[in-house]
Amino acid sequence: MREGQTLRLARLREWVMGRLPARESLRLRAYKAYVFAEPELRWALARIRQGELVVDVGSNLGVYTYWLAKRVGLSGKVLALDPAEECVHYLREATSQLGLSQVTVVHCGASDTSAVLELRIPIEGKRVMLTRATFRRMPGPAEVTRAEVRSLDDLLRDRDRPVAFVKCDTEGHELAVLRGAKGILATDHPSLLIECEQRYLVYDMRDTFEYLRSFGYRGWFLDAAGTPRPVEEFSPATHQLRNAGDPTSANYINNFLFVHSTRSSGPRLRSVRGP
Repeated sequence: MREGQTLRLARLREWVMGRLPARESLRLRAYKAYVFAEPELRWALARIRQGELVVDVGSNLGVYTYWLAKRVGLSGKVLALDPAEECVHYLREATSQLGLSQVTVVHCGASDTSAVLELRIPIEGKRVMLTRATFRRMPGPAEVTRAEVRSLDDLLRDRDRPVAFVKCDTEGHELAVLRGAKGILATDHPSLLIECEQRYLVYDMRDTFEYLRSFGYRGWFLDAAGTPRPVEEFSPATHQLRNAGDPTSANYINNFLFVHSTRSSGPRLRSVRGP
């Protein structure tokens, strides 16, 4: 399909989704991600149980929030955090319409301190790219606003059960998020799904792996065939920078699952890409 046709289809899809009730557009986005776009989603959900407390850092339009809520059930709890006001309003409306009372959506980012930071949302043509909102300085046009950030240790200090799982997608802010969760990492040992990309960082992304290793975590990624491999085999040059021109390709690896050594096992070594 030609690039122009692809762009027109994307715009048509956005137009249709924007006219659906929030509950329906969220459900459609969630199923599309589960079946076609996010193999790591199915991988991570296998570790979550009914009644658990889970956290979605960088919830955006709620694809992970939806499935996390389904997995923990009404007896569980989902804390969804996002610094972009538009995403928060949409996700609150959608989860309310769907009856997902176990979800709490908070207009806040996660970091290693309590502060108010500049949030930059890239603009491409006439499109505001909410999925790429970032606290980083970045080239090109952007909508700039300010957003509150707090540490996960602070946000969850009064939790009534251990944190079982944390998903983190923060466009380059993930190490600060994890540093702000050091108490949770040390006591609750949640499983983690972390997006991490060298193109957003001024330091080696593997510093994030080392930080988690210091807490007793082991990490894996899915290769292009969908087979889990240990993070020790990951190379930014091979698995990211070589394919930087097409970050949606299966050859571009940016999601990593971490499991604490006290947990029973890591991921099963079988392909999980594809429906």
